[in-house]
Amino acid sequence: SLIEFLRSVNNVRQIFHHELKRNKITMDMIKVLLAADWEVVRGVLGQENYEDNPEVPYLTELHKSSPEMRAANERVWKAFRDAGLKRRVGEQVFKKLDYNCSGVMDVDVFLQGCVETRDDLAKINMFSINRLFRNIWHKQAAIRQKLIDCHTSFAAVVSKMHAIVAWKEHNWAEDDPSAAAQGQSPIEFGSLGKSAESALAEFEKRGPSSAPG
Repeated sequence: SLIEFLRSVNNVRQIFHHELKRNKITMDMIKVLLAADWEVVRGVLGQENYEDNPEVPYLTELHKSSPEMRAANERVWKAFRDAGLKRRVGEQVFKKLDYNCSGVMDVDVFLQGCVETRDDLAKINMFSINRLFRNIWHKQAAIRQKLIDCHTSFAAVVSKMHAIVAWKEHNWAEDDPSAAAQGQSPIEFGSLGKSAESALAEFEKRGPSSAPG
């Protein structure tokens, strides 16, 4: 039934997060955890002269693990079996949702795909497309926020530069003709104003190359 299926999938999630201490799943893990017969896996793990399997690295990891970890993996296999999830279905779900072809994905994403699909592989196409569009939307929102942050930082730099430019372009001779006639510089007789003083102090302290970016 659907309730038993969901209970078994949730059991897999709990074991992954709390016993295996993992939040990721790989394709070679699926090959082991959705194997047709755990006795075959147990037989491989019991080999004293075990040779590493390059096609299924997780078997090597299990062979070196503790009895407790092996038992936890067997419980995952049993929960998948109770859910009626076949290996071919699990592999198709993984392939459809692994957009970057990284070979790794969040276990929660994988299990959600399994729930959406169950035995109908046609459903995984629609689920994967919907998830892809959500990922694109989230990335677009993140890029938009970065652009806003860059614009804010650039506006702050322009504001400081404007204060300095306005100070340099001011006609100081009109303010104090006598001082100008004596060859005094604007810094000696002119008032920069609070905004320009603040900008100059900031540039002297941090340097022009340290403007926010």
